[in-house]
Amino acid sequence: KFDGRVLLSGGAEGGIKIWDLEACANPQALHTFRPVSSIARSTDDGKFPGHTHGITHLAFYPFDPDAFLSSSYDKKLKLWATQRCALSAVFDLNATIYSHSTSPIADHVVVACATQHSNVRLVDLKSGSAVQALVAHGGPVLSTAWSPRHEHVLASGHADGKVRIWDIRRAGGVIAQLDQEDSLGIVHKMNHAAAAGVGDQIPRFRASAQAHDDAVNGLQWTDDGKYIISAGLDRRIRVWDAATGANSLASFGSLIQNQHAKTASMLVSPSSLSAGHEFLFWHLQSRSVARTCVGF
Repeated sequence: KFDGRVLLSGGAEGGIKIWDLEACANPQALHTFRPVSSIARSTDDGKFPGHTHGITHLAFYPFDPDAFLSSSYDKKLKLWATQRCALSAVFDLNATIYSHSTSPIADHVVVACATQHSNVRLVDLKSGSAVQALVAHGGPVLSTAWSPRHEHVLASGHADGKVRIWDIRRAGGVIAQLDQEDSLGIVHKMNHAAAAGVGDQIPRFRASAQAHDDAVNGLQWTDDGKYIISAGLDRRIRVWDAATGANSLASFGSLIQNQHAKTASMLVSPSSLSAGHEFLFWHLQSRSVARTCVGF
């Protein structure tokens, strides 16, 4: 994960390193980068503040690059001061945290954590507590992503192949569920039903709706909020109209290799630079790591 000139990397042993991407004065010359600082793996005596197990996810806090969040197989979410490598807060969720996400627009400071349990855990950095659990019954949660348009709307990807959409202010839970068989969209169907006078009698989504035929381990919104991209262990990437829930039926061919039950990272090009054609960057897992980009 990177923010401007700074890169974060996490190791399987639990250590974290911070790199300066502008350390090379001459980009044309051969240069070996070395970490400018590091956070060592924690030991049993608690001498070091790092994690005791492998790092699962790292992310800068959206509004302050001098703060970043880390999660680990040690079941803890930690908040750090980047420049000092100082620990600011620790949250023990008593569950493996596969990934975490923070809203890029919200006034709240709630972190959504995808955990080994079937619910999404919400951690409030301001109050210092795990304030809420979004309860589902679909096995582990492997991915979460906040809407860049609506500060209380969150998407989560589950081991049962479902992508659930939540409004974290609502006690009723899920407000929508993406359906791979729906190419028209929830709103489209509801408008037609309402015109027929039966709008109040139909559900917003099918309870059996599946986004993928296997676990959903990757989620990403485009920065303009128009689309949601999901990746599943069925080796499919799907693009959804965020306003209606419609499956756009975009096809990415046989390039996608997604076989491991862990959170998959995707990168979508900024809409302001894409001239109407966004690109999705996806890593290919082979003996040598490659990068591929596909448009939609």
